[in-house]
Amino acid sequence: MKYNIGTTIAVLAMFVLCLILAGCSDDPTGPIIDDIPVETDPVLASQDEALTHFSDVFESRNLDHYRALLSPEFTFIGKAGADFDHDQELSIMTKIFTELEGDDGVIISNIEVSQLDPQGAWAETSDEDEPFGEYSDSWSRRYEVNIIFYLQGENTVFLVNGDAVFYLVNSGTAEEPDFKLLGIKDQTIGDKGIENRSLSGIKELFN
Repeated sequence: MKYNIGTTIAVLAMFVLCLILAGCSDDPTGPIIDDIPVETDPVLASQDEALTHFSDVFESRNLDHYRALLSPEFTFIGKAGADFDHDQELSIMTKIFTELEGDDGVIISNIEVSQLDPQGAWAETSDEDEPFGEYSDSWSRRYEVNIIFYLQGENTVFLVNGDAVFYLVNSGTAEEPDFKLLGIKDQTIGDKGIENRSLSGIKELFN
């Protein structure tokens, strides 16, 4: 039996075309493509988990996770009146994390949290500790911090050293806690010199 090569090629072409059309159709019985997994914000079941997450988010400059980490009542208590509320904090960290320009043309290209060591244990925030004492289920702990902010296009860095008090609040339940960052009291040292800066001083550059 003889085969017609032209006819065979035409039949194969039609078969391939049918397969393509079947794959592109809206037929629910057609090929299934798995959905791309969506990154979700972690549930921070302990205070230590929350501070570890804070460090990771700072180094990775993950703005979405930082936004999710902040309590709506977040307050940064800075030095020399450099206090910022939730919206101001997000505006500042958006500029820092996404390499937008601050005062004096400063752009942060990278961040390294080289030290975040707890000093003492977590304790329920005192009622007299303003403004965080007014929140129920609020916890505080002092940390010794060392954070390096690398400047884009310059062979220098901003060094943040000293203490900072972190405040957390449980936004979940007693059975299923989920801690959020309620505030930071900046007690780091530094001035407006080339390298040594307080955390407040760096934030002011991007306010």
